[in-house]
Amino acid sequence: MADESVYSFMTCGCEAEPRDISADECDFCTPRVELTTDEEAILATMRSIKERARPVSQRLEELHDRFEGTPDEEIRPEARAEWEDLAVQLADFRDQWKEWQGKLDQATEDKLVFLGHHERFASAE
Repeated sequence: MADESVYSFMTCGCEAEPRDISADECDFCTPRVELTTDEEAILATMRSIKERARPVSQRLEELHDRFEGTPDEEIRPEARAEWEDLAVQLADFRDQWKEWQGKLDQATEDKLVFLGHHERFASAE
């Protein structure tokens, strides 16, 4: 009877341990990403921003498609005001995203320092 396990190097390049060939990926090689509670909270906020930005972006696309090629003087003032309001909202969402991305980067760095993967360097003053 044939051996039902093979070395993982046959599918993923890893020679770490024998494994079942029916598995999709090597458990040894699969990166393990554990999130801290801070990272989870930040990612939840970023998802919320994305969910709120999506309809604004879609509406901007609708307006763009509707008025593409239309001379400015033929676009109603209400439509122009809506466009400007939506553009401001989208810019605000982008600013919020950048802010939270910085917080996520910092939380990830804090985790790596805590785990001993990085050293915290004192800022030069």
